[in-house]
Amino acid sequence: MTSVISDNLPAYLAEQFPQAQADIERIYNDGPDTPALNAYSYMAEIVWAGTFEPAIASGDQPTIHHCFEVTEDLLASDDHNIRAATSIRVTEHLSSRNLRGLVAKHGGLNLRRDLARTNHRL
Repeated sequence: MTSVISDNLPAYLAEQFPQAQADIERIYNDGPDTPALNAYSYMAEIVWAGTFEPAIASGDQPTIHHCFEVTEDLLASDDHNIRAATSIRVTEHLSSRNLRGLVAKHGGLNLRRDLARTNHRL
């Protein structure tokens, strides 16, 4: 398990995706005063829509690989809220048939477990 928890998620994401610093700060400042709830916004806006999805659309392989590594780390978190938010806001998108090749190429053990748990197949 990793040390990424709801309280340090903004700092972790800022380190992983420095280009998203302004959006991370906006979510931190404008979201509810509940880090666990904000995790869903971070996953949807920063990890998926802000980084992963555009990288897939453009074929940016280094960024795609990095996003898969970040997803693995988040799915390995000691914090159930981080794992749940990642599963709902990232893994669900990666379960798409048209992304099976990328998942097979880059997906790690935690992602494969999460997909299996939610009854998605590679």
